[in-house]
Amino acid sequence: MLPDSIYNQNQSAMRKIYSSFICVLLFSCTPKIHYVGQITPSTKKNVDVYISEGSIKRKYELIGQGYLNVWATHSKPDKIQKLAEETAKKKGADAILITNYFIPNTGQSISSTYITDSVGKGIITTGNTTISPITSSGFRIFFVRYNN
Repeated sequence: MLPDSIYNQNQSAMRKIYSSFICVLLFSCTPKIHYVGQITPSTKKNVDVYISEGSIKRKYELIGQGYLNVWATHSKPDKIQKLAEETAKKKGADAILITNYFIPNTGQSISSTYITDSVGKGIITTGNTTISPITSSGFRIFFVRYNN
């Protein structure tokens, strides 16, 4: 049996390890936008938000694109917009262009389940196969810099 002081030290160390593990797990699961493109000095305090290219009335160029991590794809659209705006401010974009896409039937998912059971002196196997289409959807995030 361990003395109480060693036992308490071990408990304290385990609490620190578990709490650190939980923090790492929670922060790794937060939505993020990964930016690829130019980084320029910020010129605006507020970022304009567009949902179609046709609604941008000023001359502009695309300076970057954002890619959502797995956790962001399951986030609410308003949270994705807020993340995109924060990223735009950091990277020097004047506006963001967020469009969505939906690609139907990009393949098929086949799922089979079989159950084997013994009844009396025999064996019975039953099965079920499900085929369903796979669709893809998500957001495209472009970072815009106005031409002055």
